[in-house]
Amino acid sequence: MIHYFTGTGNSYFVASQLAASLNLSLHALKEGPVEDRDPVVGIVFPVYFGDAPDFVIDALEGLTFSGTPYLFAAATSGTSFGAAFKSIDNALQKKGQRLIFAAHLAMVANSTPAVRHHIAYAYEKLVTAEEALPILVQKVKNRTSDRSLIKGSLMASFFRTSLGKALGRRWFRLGVDAVRCVKCGLCVHLCPVQNLFLGVDAAHMGETCTHCLACLHACPKQAITIRGRYILKEDQYHHPTVPFTGR
Repeated sequence: MIHYFTGTGNSYFVASQLAASLNLSLHALKEGPVEDRDPVVGIVFPVYFGDAPDFVIDALEGLTFSGTPYLFAAATSGTSFGAAFKSIDNALQKKGQRLIFAAHLAMVANSTPAVRHHIAYAYEKLVTAEEALPILVQKVKNRTSDRSLIKGSLMASFFRTSLGKALGRRWFRLGVDAVRCVKCGLCVHLCPVQNLFLGVDAAHMGETCTHCLACLHACPKQAITIRGRYILKEDQYHHPTVPFTGR
């Protein structure tokens, strides 16, 4: 299987391409028991705060494997991968497994609206990433062993501290403008951790946000705010081949 977690579609695109090329099934990561009997297992995810998302690590706890499969991971991010693969490897080692191969694909960062408006997204990164996929596929087919990207990160170490976690939550604090919200339910449908629900007046945000920012980028009325700021329609991003409404 290819197990994936995605916010605005980058990781879904990579995961779906890998699954098709390797003749593996595609499975959205979720908490709870999941048994994977395939001899080849891939984990595809975005990088948050220089690390693998907590949701991904938690979901891996519920995964069980048959024997000792060839385990590989692919991380997507705007720039670096930080300690993402080390965290994945640590989670796997708790289950008696280890990451055999890791690859990073630089793609469009969906967090930029937290700092500015009128963004010129680097869409050329998507072309470069897609061109790199056949090489990644061949390495998996060859059962390549390369653990060179499994390393620590000062950024990740900081954001694991209480102060770092608090700053991260504050920086990416999302809210809902009840006046703009039309209760279409798209944000509720997209949220991977069921942190949004429809109330009488509008959608409401809970306390378990995983910072995937799918709701921020998907809302047709730009009713989701980040630190009280509205996102411009022109700044809403999703991978061009992965529309929110098609999931």
